[in-house]
Amino acid sequence: MTPSPSDLSSTTSTPSSTPPSKGSAATSKPPTTAGSSRTSAASSAPARPSTGRPQPPGAPLPSIGYDPKADSKAQIAAARAAAKADNRKVLLEFGADWCGNCVALDKTLHDPSVQAELVSAYHLVQIDADTHGDLLSQYAPSNSGGYGLPVIVILNPDGSTRVDTDKTGNPGLGVSSFLAFLKKWAA
Repeated sequence: MTPSPSDLSSTTSTPSSTPPSKGSAATSKPPTTAGSSRTSAASSAPARPSTGRPQPPGAPLPSIGYDPKADSKAQIAAARAAAKADNRKVLLEFGADWCGNCVALDKTLHDPSVQAELVSAYHLVQIDADTHGDLLSQYAPSNSGGYGLPVIVILNPDGSTRVDTDKTGNPGLGVSSFLAFLKKWAA
């Protein structure tokens, strides 16, 4: 017998919205369990250009996710160059596919109102924190290695840091609170 959609929803777990503590090890991965893949959420979203490429205002949001094979340095450089040209901000989001809070933020990033704010005010670059820990320590340098993921860094068009959530704490990961965070730092 094939389970109904309501049967399936009761067996999947929802990521905790409580941020990890500063002392939690961001590089230890929990064991993979059934239903923990992010593929199902991503496959329901429309196809979009890859993350890190500069988009003009109103263009579709890039794919969301943390690609360990991505050339994140090149993506950041391209986003910074585009920000200089169009005076938008650069939003760097460091996370990992195994991180519950990162998965919760990913769901929020798929919301149409959040996507609209992102494409109008930001160049989004998502960075795999496991693979690119050097970039994480470069853009959030005040930490001693106990990052609570996700870490969001917003850069001004000139490359200066506008906000580093490793210092300030993460915004709420729900749509309304994250949207308020985006609008606050885009101004």
